[in-house]
Amino acid sequence: MNTRMAAALFAMLITTPANAEKFSTVWTFKPVTQPLPTSTEFDKPFFEQRALPYRLVRLNEELRIGKGKPLAKGTLLYLIIDKTNRVAFCTFKDSSAGNAAKSLFIPALDTRPCLIDDDRDGKFEKTFSVFELWGSVAPTAKGEMNKAKPITPVTYAEADPSETLTDYRLRFYVHSKGAVPQPELRFVFSAKNDSDTIAYPSEKDGDGYTANPFNYNIRMKLTEDKRADIKLTPTGEDMMVVLFDRYELMKPGAFPKLKASKK
Repeated sequence: MNTRMAAALFAMLITTPANAEKFSTVWTFKPVTQPLPTSTEFDKPFFEQRALPYRLVRLNEELRIGKGKPLAKGTLLYLIIDKTNRVAFCTFKDSSAGNAAKSLFIPALDTRPCLIDDDRDGKFEKTFSVFELWGSVAPTAKGEMNKAKPITPVTYAEADPSETLTDYRLRFYVHSKGAVPQPELRFVFSAKNDSDTIAYPSEKDGDGYTANPFNYNIRMKLTEDKRADIKLTPTGEDMMVVLFDRYELMKPGAFPKLKASKK
């Protein structure tokens, strides 16, 4: 290991909070592809959805935190949840090339504020900082919510989730492999600079196969060479997905009861 790399790793260790927790983020998927397709080639995207925050809010007024740059009126914040289901709202990461280079080896140097409404009265009363890990497609904010500090209360309002500053996409493909052809559903979850590809299990269904990813039922039937007939049926449920080291499906009724942070 060269001297520069060793120094960078050492700096990362001493500047990253030892008790920082990786928070969960919650999203819903909204279809982009219209009309729904009825056939597709293998390994070609046939259906796309956009991931939107489960909740998005905006500041109604400017907020000053310490000596840093104030948060402007209208600043957008998205919901995060800790392991005990305590809730906060975080500002979005600056993903510009210049900022990425600055914090590549030491993510904890690029912190940003999150805000807490303890009593759910429409005002944020506490703040704490998070930093973002590089190398993950999904948001990976880490911080210490239990060390949140009081601020002068500032009001906020619900915002349309489609106004999110992120552009995460979910694209579906049909893949087939093996001596006996069998369709396999795959999806790619992508952000601006990276993506994750995951195979989704399907079950035999008559002369085809069926998979039930997220908010759609997808039936696949192999036809001619390297093609499949497909049928997409909405489940009618606004599925939520918690992005936290894995993709976890949730129905609205199963969503955990959210707790306010301790005062």
